[in-house]
Amino acid sequence: MSRFGKRQSRMTLFRTALTSSLCCLLPLLTGCAVGRHYTADLQLERYFYRHEADFNALLREVQSDAGFQAICLHYVRNGESSTEVSSGDDLSRVERLGFTRERWLGYNRRLRLLGLTFLMKSDERIELRVANPSLFNGDSIKSYAYLTLPPRNLKTDLDRYDISDSENIPGGWAVYKPLHGNWYLFLFVSG
Repeated sequence: MSRFGKRQSRMTLFRTALTSSLCCLLPLLTGCAVGRHYTADLQLERYFYRHEADFNALLREVQSDAGFQAICLHYVRNGESSTEVSSGDDLSRVERLGFTRERWLGYNRRLRLLGLTFLMKSDERIELRVANPSLFNGDSIKSYAYLTLPPRNLKTDLDRYDISDSENIPGGWAVYKPLHGNWYLFLFVSG
């Protein structure tokens, strides 16, 4: 092989290594940026207004469910107990937590219908997650939230949110955008 051929071969190898490195690092770098991979506010708002009756029906159901704390398509927490559920399970573990088969399937149907990944209840709020934390969203969360009291950190736009020390809470930053009544869009940026 000529000297020119060896040089070109090394350049090709270098370009391949550089391209591979950039392809691996790019998702990591963009994933750490605030709000880069969330569903847009406008899209979530339109969806909420189109399905507001369904959101309110789910809200009433969750509010009336005394021991209920959290549910997703493969997990439930009721009182002090929780369990994971796979699609092939017979649901006996769910029933031991006080969930009937119909109740479990009903919650799962509503989550799917509304495009939600997780639902969590506390005394002050009910959070309905649109997407789970991941590398691509900086381990942060965008959700719908129903709050019993108005939040402090109101914003008009969550899509272009820049973190601020005044909005810091344990574990990150939290901001809200009003929707209707006690309903809000909620952005939690992990920190």
